[in-house]
Amino acid sequence: MHQIAFADCVRDTLKRSIGMNLITPCLLMVPLLLLWYLRSTHSYIKRTIDPPGPWGLPFLGSLLSLGSCPHRSLTKMAQKYGPVFKIHLGQKPVIVLTGLKTIKQALVKQAIDFAGRPDFESFKAIFDGKSIAFDSYTYQWKTHNKIQSAALSTFLRGAHLENLEKQIMKEADELVKGLAPNGHSSGGSIVNPNLSVRFAVTNVISLILFGKRYPSGDEALQRIETITDKFTKVIGSPNPADIMPWTKIFPSVKQGQAEFREFLKAFGDWIDERKIEHEKSYQPGVIRNMTDHLVNVLEEMDQAEKARLQIDHSRMMKTLDDLFGAGFETTATSLLWCIMYMMEYPDVQSRVQKELDRVVGPGRPPCLADKPNLPYTQACIHEILRITSLAPLAIPHTTTCDTLLNGFFIPEGTLILLNQWGTNHDGTTFENPEEFNPDRFMTEDGSALDRSKSDKYLIFSLGRRRCLGEPLANMELFVFFSTLLHRCTLRKVNDDQILNFRGNNGLVIQPDPYSLRVTLR
Repeated sequence: MHQIAFADCVRDTLKRSIGMNLITPCLLMVPLLLLWYLRSTHSYIKRTIDPPGPWGLPFLGSLLSLGSCPHRSLTKMAQKYGPVFKIHLGQKPVIVLTGLKTIKQALVKQAIDFAGRPDFESFKAIFDGKSIAFDSYTYQWKTHNKIQSAALSTFLRGAHLENLEKQIMKEADELVKGLAPNGHSSGGSIVNPNLSVRFAVTNVISLILFGKRYPSGDEALQRIETITDKFTKVIGSPNPADIMPWTKIFPSVKQGQAEFREFLKAFGDWIDERKIEHEKSYQPGVIRNMTDHLVNVLEEMDQAEKARLQIDHSRMMKTLDDLFGAGFETTATSLLWCIMYMMEYPDVQSRVQKELDRVVGPGRPPCLADKPNLPYTQACIHEILRITSLAPLAIPHTTTCDTLLNGFFIPEGTLILLNQWGTNHDGTTFENPEEFNPDRFMTEDGSALDRSKSDKYLIFSLGRRRCLGEPLANMELFVFFSTLLHRCTLRKVNDDQILNFRGNNGLVIQPDPYSLRVTLR
Protein backbone atom coordinates (compact mmCIF):
# COMPACT_ATOMS: atom_id res chain seq x y z
CA MET A 1 0.00 0.00 0.00
CA HIS A 2 2.83 2.35 0.84
CA GLN A 3 4.43 1.65 -2.57
CA ILE A 4 1.18 2.43 -4.41
CA ALA A 5 0.71 5.61 -2.42
CA PHE A 6 4.24 6.70 -3.23
CA ALA A 7 3.74 6.05 -6.97
CA ASP A 8 0.49 8.05 -6.89
CA CYS A 9 2.31 10.87 -5.16
CA VAL A 10 5.05 10.92 -7.81
CA ARG A 11 2.48 10.89 -10.61
CA ASP A 12 0.53 13.77 -9.05
CA THR A 13 3.73 15.76 -8.61
CA LEU A 14 4.71 15.23 -12.28
CA LYS A 15 1.23 16.26 -13.39
CA ARG A 16 1.48 19.49 -11.52
CA SER A 17 5.10 20.30 -12.54
CA ILE A 18 5.38 19.36 -16.23
CA GLY A 19 1.93 18.49 -17.34
CA MET A 20 0.21 15.22 -18.03
CA ASN A 21 1.06 15.27 -21.78
CA LEU A 22 4.84 14.99 -21.09
CA ILE A 23 4.77 12.14 -18.58
CA THR A 24 4.37 9.28 -21.07
CA PRO A 25 7.13 10.42 -23.51
CA CYS A 26 9.55 10.92 -20.62
CA LEU A 27 8.90 7.47 -19.24
CA LEU A 28 9.34 5.93 -22.72
CA MET A 29 12.70 7.64 -23.10
CA VAL A 30 14.17 5.77 -20.13
CA PRO A 31 14.35 2.30 -21.78
CA LEU A 32 15.40 3.84 -25.11
CA LEU A 33 18.29 5.66 -23.45
CA LEU A 34 19.23 2.50 -21.61
CA LEU A 35 19.20 0.50 -24.89
CA TRP A 36 21.34 3.14 -26.61
CA TYR A 37 23.85 3.03 -23.74
CA LEU A 38 24.10 -0.76 -23.87
CA ARG A 39 24.55 -0.82 -27.67
CA SER A 40 27.19 1.90 -27.53
CA THR A 41 29.07 0.08 -24.80
CA HIS A 42 28.84 -3.22 -26.73
CA SER A 43 30.08 -1.51 -29.93
CA TYR A 44 33.00 0.01 -28.05
CA ILE A 45 33.90 -3.36 -26.58
CA LYS A 46 33.81 -4.97 -30.03
CA ARG A 47 36.04 -2.24 -31.48
CA THR A 48 38.66 -2.84 -28.84
CA ILE A 49 38.97 -6.62 -29.42
CA ASP A 50 42.37 -7.04 -31.07
CA PRO A 51 43.32 -10.23 -32.90
CA PRO A 52 45.67 -12.45 -30.89
CA GLY A 53 49.31 -12.88 -31.85
CA PRO A 54 52.88 -13.30 -30.67
CA TRP A 55 54.90 -10.70 -28.81
CA GLY A 56 57.56 -9.11 -31.00
CA LEU A 57 60.95 -7.58 -30.38
CA PRO A 58 61.34 -3.79 -30.10
CA PHE A 59 61.81 -2.16 -33.54
CA LEU A 60 61.86 -5.60 -35.27
CA GLY A 61 58.54 -7.11 -34.25
CA SER A 62 58.22 -10.69 -35.53
CA LEU A 63 60.71 -10.33 -38.40
CA LEU A 64 63.24 -12.73 -36.91
CA SER A 65 60.51 -15.31 -36.27
CA LEU A 66 59.60 -15.61 -39.95
CA GLY A 67 62.84 -17.27 -41.05
CA SER A 68 63.63 -18.15 -44.65
CA CYS A 69 60.11 -19.53 -45.34
CA PRO A 70 57.67 -16.96 -43.93
CA HIS A 71 54.61 -18.82 -45.22
CA ARG A 72 55.53 -21.93 -43.23
CA SER A 73 56.28 -19.91 -40.08
CA LEU A 74 52.97 -18.04 -40.38
CA THR A 75 51.13 -21.33 -40.88
CA LYS A 76 52.52 -22.60 -37.56
CA MET A 77 51.43 -19.36 -35.89
CA ALA A 78 47.92 -19.81 -37.31
CA GLN A 79 47.72 -23.24 -35.71
CA LYS A 80 48.35 -21.53 -32.37
CA TYR A 81 46.51 -18.21 -32.71
CA GLY A 82 43.75 -19.01 -35.21
CA PRO A 83 42.81 -17.92 -38.74
CA VAL A 84 43.05 -14.19 -37.89
CA PHE A 85 46.07 -13.06 -35.91
CA LYS A 86 48.36 -10.05 -35.59
CA ILE A 87 52.11 -9.73 -35.91
CA HIS A 88 54.39 -6.72 -36.25
CA LEU A 89 56.86 -6.26 -39.08
CA GLY A 90 59.14 -3.66 -37.64
CA GLN A 91 56.66 -1.40 -35.89
CA LYS A 92 53.96 -1.92 -38.51
CA PRO A 93 50.96 -4.01 -37.36
CA VAL A 94 50.06 -6.76 -39.80
CA ILE A 95 46.99 -9.02 -39.83
CA VAL A 96 47.54 -12.53 -41.21
CA LEU A 97 44.57 -14.44 -42.65
CA THR A 98 44.67 -18.22 -43.11
CA GLY A 99 41.96 -20.64 -44.23
CA LEU A 100 39.55 -20.53 -47.15
CA LYS A 101 36.51 -19.55 -45.07
CA THR A 102 38.24 -16.56 -43.47
CA ILE A 103 39.91 -15.36 -46.68
CA LYS A 104 36.60 -15.64 -48.58
CA GLN A 105 34.87 -13.64 -45.85
CA ALA A 106 37.44 -10.89 -46.19
CA LEU A 107 38.00 -10.79 -49.96
CA VAL A 108 34.54 -11.75 -51.24
CA LYS A 109 31.90 -10.92 -48.63
CA GLN A 110 33.76 -7.82 -47.39
CA ALA A 111 35.52 -7.23 -50.70
CA ILE A 112 35.77 -3.43 -50.65
CA ASP A 113 36.94 -3.36 -47.02
CA PHE A 114 40.00 -5.45 -47.93
CA ALA A 115 40.67 -4.24 -51.50
CA GLY A 116 43.49 -1.79 -50.74
CA ARG A 117 47.20 -2.04 -51.43
CA PRO A 118 49.93 -0.88 -49.03
CA ASP A 119 51.66 2.41 -49.72
CA PHE A 120 55.03 0.72 -50.26
CA GLU A 121 57.78 2.63 -52.00
CA SER A 122 58.50 -0.43 -54.12
CA PHE A 123 54.86 -0.66 -55.24
CA LYS A 124 54.80 3.00 -56.25
CA ALA A 125 57.90 2.44 -58.37
CA ILE A 126 56.38 -0.38 -60.43
CA PHE A 127 55.29 0.93 -63.83
CA ASP A 128 55.32 4.52 -62.47
CA GLY A 129 52.59 3.68 -59.98
CA LYS A 130 50.15 2.74 -62.78
CA SER A 131 50.16 -1.00 -62.24
CA ILE A 132 46.77 -2.69 -61.84
CA ALA A 133 48.30 -5.33 -59.60
CA PHE A 134 50.04 -2.93 -57.20
CA ASP A 135 48.08 0.32 -57.44
CA SER A 136 45.80 1.67 -54.67
CA TYR A 137 42.07 0.98 -54.69
CA THR A 138 40.75 4.18 -56.24
CA TYR A 139 38.16 5.23 -58.82
CA GLN A 140 40.93 5.36 -61.41
CA TRP A 141 42.06 1.86 -60.49
CA LYS A 142 38.51 0.51 -60.81
CA THR A 143 38.17 2.08 -64.25
CA HIS A 144 41.50 0.72 -65.42
CA ASN A 145 40.70 -2.72 -64.01
CA LYS A 146 37.38 -2.87 -65.89
CA ILE A 147 39.10 -1.96 -69.16
CA GLN A 148 41.77 -4.62 -68.67
CA SER A 149 39.20 -7.24 -67.70
CA ALA A 150 37.07 -6.45 -70.77
CA ALA A 151 40.13 -6.64 -73.02
CA LEU A 152 41.10 -10.07 -71.70
CA SER A 153 37.52 -11.31 -72.04
CA THR A 154 37.50 -10.22 -75.69
CA PHE A 155 40.48 -12.43 -76.47
CA LEU A 156 39.17 -15.43 -74.55
CA ARG A 157 36.04 -16.02 -76.58
CA GLY A 158 34.89 -16.61 -80.15
CA ALA A 159 37.34 -16.41 -83.04
CA HIS A 160 39.99 -14.82 -80.83
CA LEU A 161 39.91 -17.85 -78.52
CA GLU A 162 40.19 -20.29 -81.42
CA ASN A 163 43.19 -18.41 -82.77
CA LEU A 164 44.76 -18.20 -79.31
CA GLU A 165 44.36 -21.94 -78.79
CA LYS A 166 46.12 -22.64 -82.09
CA GLN A 167 48.99 -20.37 -81.06
CA ILE A 168 49.37 -22.09 -77.68
CA MET A 169 49.31 -25.51 -79.35
CA LYS A 170 52.02 -24.37 -81.77
CA GLU A 171 54.20 -23.15 -78.90
CA ALA A 172 53.61 -26.46 -77.10
CA ASP A 173 54.88 -28.26 -80.20
CA GLU A 174 57.96 -26.01 -80.25
CA LEU A 175 58.51 -26.75 -76.57
CA VAL A 176 58.57 -30.50 -77.26
CA LYS A 177 61.16 -29.95 -80.00
CA GLY A 178 63.25 -27.82 -77.64
CA LEU A 179 63.16 -30.38 -74.85
CA ALA A 180 63.73 -33.47 -76.98
CA PRO A 181 66.14 -32.75 -79.87
CA ASN A 182 67.43 -36.32 -79.53
CA GLY A 183 64.21 -37.72 -78.15
CA HIS A 184 64.07 -40.77 -80.40
CA SER A 185 67.49 -42.04 -79.35
CA SER A 186 67.57 -44.82 -76.75
CA GLY A 187 68.86 -42.51 -74.03
CA GLY A 188 66.62 -39.57 -74.92
CA SER A 189 67.75 -35.96 -74.44
CA ILE A 190 69.20 -34.64 -71.20
CA VAL A 191 68.14 -30.99 -70.85
CA ASN A 192 67.54 -28.16 -68.41
CA PRO A 193 63.93 -27.19 -69.23
CA ASN A 194 64.03 -23.65 -67.80
CA LEU A 195 64.78 -21.60 -70.92
CA SER A 196 62.66 -23.70 -73.30
CA VAL A 197 59.64 -23.43 -70.99
CA ARG A 198 60.07 -19.68 -70.48
CA PHE A 199 60.56 -19.03 -74.20
CA ALA A 200 57.36 -20.93 -75.02
CA VAL A 201 55.23 -19.14 -72.42
CA THR A 202 56.72 -15.71 -73.20
CA ASN A 203 55.92 -16.20 -76.88
CA VAL A 204 52.27 -16.85 -76.04
CA ILE A 205 51.86 -13.57 -74.15
CA SER A 206 53.87 -11.73 -76.81
CA LEU A 207 51.53 -13.04 -79.50
CA ILE A 208 48.48 -11.96 -77.50
CA LEU A 209 49.79 -8.47 -76.80
CA PHE A 210 51.81 -7.64 -79.91
CA GLY A 211 51.02 -10.34 -82.47
CA LYS A 212 54.66 -11.42 -82.61
CA ARG A 213 56.62 -14.51 -81.62
CA TYR A 214 60.38 -14.86 -81.34
CA PRO A 215 62.43 -17.83 -82.55
CA SER A 216 64.52 -19.71 -80.00
CA GLY A 217 67.80 -17.92 -79.43
CA ASP A 218 66.42 -14.52 -80.47
CA GLU A 219 68.37 -11.73 -78.74
CA ALA A 220 65.26 -9.79 -77.71
CA LEU A 221 63.70 -12.90 -76.20
CA GLN A 222 66.86 -13.79 -74.28
CA ARG A 223 67.12 -10.24 -72.99
CA ILE A 224 63.58 -10.16 -71.57
CA GLU A 225 64.10 -13.57 -69.94
CA THR A 226 67.18 -12.27 -68.14
CA ILE A 227 65.36 -9.11 -67.05
CA THR A 228 62.23 -10.87 -65.81
CA ASP A 229 64.19 -13.53 -63.96
CA LYS A 230 66.07 -10.86 -62.01
CA PHE A 231 62.91 -8.79 -61.55
CA THR A 232 61.03 -11.74 -60.05
CA LYS A 233 63.80 -12.40 -57.55
CA VAL A 234 64.06 -8.75 -56.54
CA ILE A 235 60.31 -8.10 -56.18
CA GLY A 236 59.97 -11.32 -54.20
CA SER A 237 62.63 -10.24 -51.71
CA PRO A 238 61.28 -8.09 -48.87
CA ASN A 239 62.29 -4.43 -49.07
CA PRO A 240 63.04 -3.31 -45.49
CA ALA A 241 62.30 0.31 -46.43
CA ASP A 242 58.67 -0.60 -47.17
CA ILE A 243 57.97 -1.43 -43.54
CA MET A 244 60.85 0.36 -41.82
CA PRO A 245 61.51 3.62 -43.74
CA TRP A 246 64.45 4.48 -41.51
CA THR A 247 66.45 1.59 -43.03
CA LYS A 248 66.89 3.65 -46.23
CA ILE A 249 70.09 5.02 -44.70
CA PHE A 250 71.80 1.62 -44.92
CA PRO A 251 73.98 1.05 -48.02
CA SER A 252 72.63 -2.47 -48.62
CA VAL A 253 69.05 -1.17 -48.68
CA LYS A 254 70.01 1.69 -51.00
CA GLN A 255 71.71 -0.79 -53.32
CA GLY A 256 68.67 -3.06 -53.34
CA GLN A 257 66.38 -0.15 -54.23
CA ALA A 258 68.75 0.97 -57.00
CA GLU A 259 68.81 -2.56 -58.49
CA PHE A 260 65.03 -2.70 -58.32
CA ARG A 261 64.68 0.58 -60.24
CA GLU A 262 67.28 -0.63 -62.74
CA PHE A 263 65.32 -3.80 -63.48
CA LEU A 264 62.07 -1.86 -63.75
CA LYS A 265 63.62 0.50 -66.29
CA ALA A 266 65.05 -2.37 -68.33
CA PHE A 267 61.67 -4.13 -68.34
CA GLY A 268 59.83 -0.92 -69.27
CA ASP A 269 62.31 -0.16 -72.06
CA TRP A 270 61.84 -3.64 -73.55
CA ILE A 271 58.05 -3.32 -73.54
CA ASP A 272 58.26 0.22 -74.97
CA GLU A 273 60.37 -1.08 -77.86
CA ARG A 274 57.62 -3.58 -78.68
CA LYS A 275 54.95 -0.86 -78.47
CA ILE A 276 56.86 1.48 -80.81
CA GLU A 277 57.53 -1.37 -83.23
CA HIS A 278 53.84 -2.27 -83.19
CA GLU A 279 52.56 1.29 -83.68
CA LYS A 280 54.31 1.46 -87.05
CA SER A 281 51.88 -1.09 -88.47
CA TYR A 282 48.74 -0.05 -86.58
CA GLN A 283 45.60 0.54 -88.66
CA PRO A 284 42.56 2.16 -87.00
CA GLY A 285 39.70 -0.28 -86.53
CA VAL A 286 41.80 -3.36 -87.31
CA ILE A 287 42.09 -5.59 -84.23
CA ARG A 288 45.00 -8.01 -84.57
CA ASN A 289 46.05 -8.26 -80.93
CA MET A 290 45.60 -6.75 -77.46
CA THR A 291 47.56 -3.58 -78.27
CA ASP A 292 45.28 -2.86 -81.23
CA HIS A 293 42.24 -3.46 -79.02
CA LEU A 294 43.37 -1.07 -76.26
CA VAL A 295 44.35 1.68 -78.71
CA ASN A 296 41.00 1.27 -80.46
CA VAL A 297 39.11 1.51 -77.14
CA LEU A 298 40.94 4.73 -76.31
CA GLU A 299 40.32 6.25 -79.75
CA GLU A 300 36.58 5.60 -79.47
CA MET A 301 36.38 7.63 -76.25
CA ASP A 302 35.72 11.35 -76.46
CA GLN A 303 37.67 13.79 -74.30
CA ALA A 304 34.87 14.12 -71.76
CA GLU A 305 34.74 10.38 -71.23
CA LYS A 306 38.52 10.15 -70.93
CA ALA A 307 38.44 12.87 -68.30
CA ARG A 308 35.58 11.18 -66.43
CA LEU A 309 37.31 7.80 -66.48
CA GLN A 310 40.69 9.39 -65.74
CA ILE A 311 42.35 7.40 -68.53
CA ASP A 312 44.93 8.49 -71.08
CA HIS A 313 47.30 6.85 -73.57
CA SER A 314 50.09 6.42 -71.02
CA ARG A 315 47.90 4.67 -68.45
CA MET A 316 46.18 2.57 -71.13
CA MET A 317 49.52 1.33 -72.46
CA LYS A 318 50.68 0.47 -68.94
CA THR A 319 48.03 -2.25 -69.14
CA LEU A 320 50.40 -4.07 -71.49
CA ASP A 321 53.20 -3.95 -68.93
CA ASP A 322 50.91 -5.50 -66.33
CA LEU A 323 49.64 -8.20 -68.67
CA PHE A 324 53.11 -9.14 -69.86
CA GLY A 325 54.51 -9.24 -66.34
CA ALA A 326 51.64 -11.39 -65.04
CA GLY A 327 51.16 -13.42 -68.19
CA PHE A 328 54.21 -15.61 -68.10
CA GLU A 329 55.76 -15.99 -64.64
CA THR A 330 53.02 -18.03 -62.93
CA THR A 331 52.46 -20.24 -65.98
CA ALA A 332 56.16 -20.85 -66.67
CA THR A 333 56.93 -21.67 -63.04
CA SER A 334 53.85 -23.91 -62.75
CA LEU A 335 54.95 -25.86 -65.81
CA LEU A 336 58.47 -26.30 -64.42
CA TRP A 337 56.93 -27.71 -61.23
CA CYS A 338 54.67 -30.00 -63.31
CA ILE A 339 57.68 -31.49 -65.11
CA MET A 340 59.49 -31.95 -61.82
CA TYR A 341 56.59 -33.77 -60.16
CA MET A 342 56.13 -36.06 -63.15
CA MET A 343 59.82 -37.01 -62.91
CA GLU A 344 59.42 -37.82 -59.22
CA TYR A 345 56.14 -39.73 -59.61
CA PRO A 346 56.40 -41.91 -62.75
CA ASP A 347 53.27 -43.90 -61.79
CA VAL A 348 51.20 -40.71 -61.85
CA GLN A 349 52.81 -39.73 -65.16
CA SER A 350 51.95 -43.12 -66.65
CA ARG A 351 48.33 -42.83 -65.53
CA VAL A 352 48.01 -39.38 -67.17
CA GLN A 353 49.55 -40.75 -70.37
CA LYS A 354 47.13 -43.68 -70.47
CA GLU A 355 44.19 -41.28 -70.11
CA LEU A 356 45.57 -39.08 -72.91
CA ASP A 357 46.11 -42.10 -75.16
CA ARG A 358 42.55 -43.28 -74.55
CA VAL A 359 40.87 -39.90 -75.11
CA VAL A 360 43.12 -38.15 -77.63
CA GLY A 361 44.83 -41.04 -79.41
CA PRO A 362 48.04 -40.90 -81.43
CA GLY A 363 46.85 -39.02 -84.49
CA ARG A 364 46.45 -35.47 -83.14
CA PRO A 365 47.55 -33.21 -80.26
CA PRO A 366 45.37 -32.56 -77.19
CA CYS A 367 43.11 -29.49 -77.35
CA LEU A 368 40.77 -27.59 -75.02
CA ALA A 369 37.77 -29.60 -76.24
CA ASP A 370 39.39 -32.69 -74.69
CA LYS A 371 39.61 -31.14 -71.23
CA PRO A 372 36.22 -32.37 -69.86
CA ASN A 373 37.18 -35.91 -70.86
CA LEU A 374 40.56 -35.78 -69.09
CA PRO A 375 39.62 -35.63 -65.40
CA TYR A 376 42.79 -37.24 -64.02
CA THR A 377 44.98 -34.93 -66.11
CA GLN A 378 43.09 -31.98 -64.62
CA ALA A 379 43.33 -33.44 -61.11
CA CYS A 380 47.08 -33.78 -61.52
CA ILE A 381 47.39 -30.08 -62.45
CA HIS A 382 45.17 -29.08 -59.50
CA GLU A 383 47.31 -31.08 -57.09
CA ILE A 384 50.57 -29.59 -58.37
CA LEU A 385 49.16 -26.07 -58.02
CA ARG A 386 47.86 -26.84 -54.53
CA ILE A 387 50.97 -28.47 -53.11
CA THR A 388 53.41 -25.94 -54.59
CA SER A 389 51.24 -22.90 -53.77
CA LEU A 390 53.26 -20.69 -56.12
CA ALA A 391 52.28 -17.36 -54.59
CA PRO A 392 52.38 -18.39 -50.92
CA LEU A 393 51.38 -15.02 -49.41
CA ALA A 394 49.89 -13.36 -52.52
CA ILE A 395 50.41 -9.61 -52.93
CA PRO A 396 49.70 -7.79 -49.64
CA HIS A 397 46.36 -6.03 -49.17
CA THR A 398 45.31 -3.19 -46.88
CA THR A 399 41.94 -2.32 -45.38
CA THR A 400 40.17 0.64 -46.99
CA CYS A 401 38.13 1.45 -43.85
CA ASP A 402 37.67 0.43 -40.22
CA THR A 403 36.15 -3.04 -40.29
CA LEU A 404 35.38 -6.17 -38.27
CA LEU A 405 36.48 -9.67 -39.28
CA ASN A 406 35.59 -12.77 -37.27
CA GLY A 407 34.74 -10.42 -34.39
CA PHE A 408 38.11 -8.66 -34.43
CA PHE A 409 38.44 -4.94 -35.08
CA ILE A 410 40.86 -4.01 -37.90
CA PRO A 411 41.57 -0.29 -38.47
CA GLU A 412 41.69 1.40 -41.86
CA GLY A 413 45.06 1.13 -43.59
CA THR A 414 46.12 -2.08 -41.83
CA LEU A 415 48.48 -4.32 -43.80
CA ILE A 416 46.89 -7.71 -44.60
CA LEU A 417 48.79 -10.88 -45.52
CA LEU A 418 46.89 -13.76 -47.13
CA ASN A 419 48.48 -17.08 -46.31
CA GLN A 420 47.55 -19.04 -49.41
CA TRP A 421 50.18 -21.68 -48.68
CA GLY A 422 48.71 -22.32 -45.23
CA THR A 423 45.23 -22.53 -46.73
CA ASN A 424 46.37 -25.07 -49.33
CA HIS A 425 48.11 -27.14 -46.66
CA ASP A 426 45.25 -27.09 -44.16
CA GLY A 427 44.86 -30.60 -42.78
CA THR A 428 41.16 -30.04 -42.03
CA THR A 429 40.52 -29.44 -45.75
CA PHE A 430 43.14 -31.68 -47.36
CA GLU A 431 43.98 -34.98 -45.70
CA ASN A 432 47.77 -35.48 -45.45
CA PRO A 433 48.39 -32.11 -47.17
CA GLU A 434 52.15 -32.69 -47.60
CA GLU A 435 51.46 -35.82 -49.65
CA PHE A 436 51.27 -35.51 -53.46
CA ASN A 437 47.98 -37.18 -54.34
CA PRO A 438 45.99 -36.13 -57.45
CA ASP A 439 43.20 -38.53 -56.45
CA ARG A 440 42.11 -36.08 -53.74
CA PHE A 441 40.50 -34.05 -56.56
CA MET A 442 38.66 -37.04 -58.05
CA THR A 443 35.26 -38.45 -57.11
CA GLU A 444 35.26 -41.46 -54.80
CA ASP A 445 34.89 -43.92 -57.67
CA GLY A 446 37.76 -42.21 -59.56
CA SER A 447 35.69 -41.65 -62.68
CA ALA A 448 35.39 -37.86 -62.72
CA LEU A 449 36.83 -34.62 -61.41
CA ASP A 450 35.21 -33.51 -58.14
CA ARG A 451 34.42 -29.86 -58.89
CA SER A 452 33.62 -29.06 -55.27
CA LYS A 453 37.20 -29.88 -54.27
CA SER A 454 38.90 -27.92 -57.04
CA ASP A 455 37.62 -24.66 -55.52
CA LYS A 456 39.17 -25.28 -52.10
CA TYR A 457 42.71 -24.15 -52.82
CA LEU A 458 44.03 -20.67 -53.62
CA ILE A 459 46.56 -19.63 -56.25
CA PHE A 460 45.17 -16.51 -57.92
CA SER A 461 43.64 -14.88 -54.81
CA LEU A 462 39.96 -13.83 -54.64
CA GLY A 463 37.68 -10.81 -54.79
CA ARG A 464 38.42 -7.42 -56.32
CA ARG A 465 42.15 -8.18 -56.56
CA ARG A 466 41.85 -11.66 -58.08
CA CYS A 467 44.37 -12.18 -60.87
CA LEU A 468 42.66 -11.30 -64.16
CA GLY A 469 44.98 -13.61 -66.07
CA GLU A 470 43.72 -16.75 -64.31
CA PRO A 471 41.65 -18.08 -67.27
CA LEU A 472 44.59 -17.60 -69.66
CA ALA A 473 47.05 -19.22 -67.25
CA ASN A 474 44.78 -22.24 -66.76
CA MET A 475 44.32 -22.62 -70.51
CA GLU A 476 48.04 -22.47 -71.22
CA LEU A 477 48.96 -24.83 -68.42
CA PHE A 478 46.48 -27.46 -69.59
CA VAL A 479 47.62 -27.36 -73.24
CA PHE A 480 51.34 -27.36 -72.41
CA PHE A 481 51.08 -30.08 -69.76
CA SER A 482 48.84 -32.40 -71.76
CA THR A 483 50.95 -31.96 -74.91
CA LEU A 484 54.19 -32.73 -73.08
CA LEU A 485 52.86 -35.94 -71.53
CA HIS A 486 51.06 -36.96 -74.71
CA ARG A 487 54.30 -36.86 -76.69
CA CYS A 488 57.08 -37.30 -74.13
CA THR A 489 58.16 -39.37 -71.16
CA LEU A 490 59.92 -37.32 -68.49
CA ARG A 491 62.48 -39.08 -66.29
CA LYS A 492 65.27 -38.30 -63.87
CA VAL A 493 68.74 -38.16 -65.37
CA ASN A 494 69.68 -41.06 -63.10
CA ASP A 495 68.29 -42.89 -60.09
CA ASP A 496 70.48 -40.92 -57.68
CA GLN A 497 69.10 -37.52 -58.71
CA ILE A 498 67.53 -35.71 -55.75
CA LEU A 499 64.98 -32.96 -56.42
CA ASN A 500 64.25 -30.09 -54.02
CA PHE A 501 60.50 -29.69 -53.57
CA ARG A 502 60.68 -26.81 -51.07
CA GLY A 503 61.72 -24.37 -53.79
CA ASN A 504 63.11 -20.85 -53.54
CA ASN A 505 61.03 -18.02 -52.15
CA GLY A 506 60.31 -14.98 -54.30
CA LEU A 507 57.26 -13.41 -55.87
CA VAL A 508 56.48 -17.05 -56.64
CA ILE A 509 58.11 -20.19 -55.24
CA GLN A 510 60.47 -21.38 -57.94
CA PRO A 511 62.09 -24.82 -58.19
CA ASP A 512 65.85 -25.13 -58.06
CA PRO A 513 67.39 -25.50 -61.54
CA TYR A 514 67.29 -29.14 -62.61
CA SER A 515 67.91 -31.36 -65.61
CA LEU A 516 65.86 -34.28 -66.87
CA ARG A 517 65.87 -37.02 -69.47
CA VAL A 518 63.20 -36.54 -72.18
CA THR A 519 62.20 -39.39 -74.49
CA LEU A 520 59.67 -39.08 -77.29
CA ARG A 521 56.87 -41.62 -77.06
